[in-house]
Amino acid sequence: MNRSMPSADLVLDGRSLTIEEVVSVARPAEQVALRLSDGAADAMKSSLDLKHELLAQRIPIYGVTTGFGDSCVRQIAPEKAWDLQRNLVLYHLNGVGPTAAPRSPGPRC
Repeated sequence: MNRSMPSADLVLDGRSLTIEEVVSVARPAEQVALRLSDGAADAMKSSLDLKHELLAQRIPIYGVTTGFGDSCVRQIAPEKAWDLQRNLVLYHLNGVGPTAAPRSPGPRC
């Protein structure tokens, strides 16, 4: 199989992603090229612009300048928002640990 050339495209538009498409990327039989639709890219930019406006106005944003869950009443300075987001990812240890075997069923709960 030629891994250098994608044999399938998946356009992310923020509305129509299916479970089957997620699986096709997570467990590829062939390489899948991902790209954002113009509308999705515009929506992401608008969202980011709004976040920056709210930060500049010091308006609380759940999980960005507030804690999570019961800690949502705790607020941090907008200048520390980036650190809070980074620490959340580190807390959950995303991407840390050994690589799972292909088609791993995951943990047994």
